[in-house]
Amino acid sequence: MYLLLVAAVAVVISGCAAPKSTSLKVLPPAPAKRDMSVTVASIRDVGIESIRAGFLSPEKCAIDLSEDAELKLGHMLQDSDAFSKVRIIPHGEIPEDATELTYISLARREGTDLVIHGEISHRASFTLNWLTWPSYIPLIVIGAPLWFPNYTLKGKVEMTLHLLDTRTLERIFTRKVSEEAFTSICFLTRFTALHDRFTELEKNVALHNAAVEALGRIFDSLAEYEPGSGSSEIKPFGKVVAVADFQATSSFVERMGYGTAAAEMFANAFEKAGAFKVIERQRIRDVLAERAFTMTDLVKPEKGGQVAKLLGIDYLLVGSVAKVGPRLELNVRLLDISTAKVVLSESDGIKRDADLQILVELMARRIMERFPAEAETKRKEQ
Repeated sequence: MYLLLVAAVAVVISGCAAPKSTSLKVLPPAPAKRDMSVTVASIRDVGIESIRAGFLSPEKCAIDLSEDAELKLGHMLQDSDAFSKVRIIPHGEIPEDATELTYISLARREGTDLVIHGEISHRASFTLNWLTWPSYIPLIVIGAPLWFPNYTLKGKVEMTLHLLDTRTLERIFTRKVSEEAFTSICFLTRFTALHDRFTELEKNVALHNAAVEALGRIFDSLAEYEPGSGSSEIKPFGKVVAVADFQATSSFVERMGYGTAAAEMFANAFEKAGAFKVIERQRIRDVLAERAFTMTDLVKPEKGGQVAKLLGIDYLLVGSVAKVGPRLELNVRLLDISTAKVVLSESDGIKRDADLQILVELMARRIMERFPAEAETKRKEQ
């Protein structure tokens, strides 16, 4: 009888029952190896949260699955042998305030066609069980009338991946996958079991299965894709646009020629995409000089309309470049030349001046994606 009592107490104190998990998924066959390279930049953990458990006092802990997810995806991609080159950016080299622009910049420096970044979150839910069989069966066996409350602990992993073409900046797809991590019965006599169970997520099947599911979708999306081919989602608008020299807000910006450089980059981005017909900037300067106008006169209704007729333009892109601490800030506005009203505006910045080209390409793409809806809204307002 004494031995049975000791055995029962040991069962209760042992903490959690064995977790109930799904089996490991197998990565589907990768497409035939192609001359296509990819960089895994960052899988940011957005679900770092405290885990609370306890009867009289809560226990708190937090984990970060960022690096584990990045390595898991990167190694699976390498093992798939579907790409000519797979690069994994070391977790410590990714700034905490990294943006999509940062990831594209890192991938371009690695010389790859594609870049993967995303988010991962992990959550635990606790249900307090009273008078359930895990509570009282061990003690009923030994004839004791006592029972113990316990928790049902469930863990879940969610991963969202974004795949971008580093040359066209096209977002090939965004996919979210979700996997159950485990279901365990945890007795209140050992709160640390909750911590131990949850901090093993990186070794759990959930992270593996989420990565397998996400990569399977990546393979499907890339089956017919050619890097740098661009997208058909942006159609020609049939409108003519002129890009004015951007205002330099400081002597440093003016000295470095960022205003003129940014304007040239925008004109090239619009022309390359084929969304707008772009007036040559030298022609704009020649017409303004002939009429003794300045770029500023273009936004004045009484003068801008005259130049617009001469140039045959519908819209004018104006902007400014500023150096704010370590950041280079770019602000642009697309004006309807007939009304001098702002159709849409974009603002963004970079920490590395060398990333100006990428910044302009991203902002130009946003403008082209937003233009049809914004132009239609402005038209209805008139």
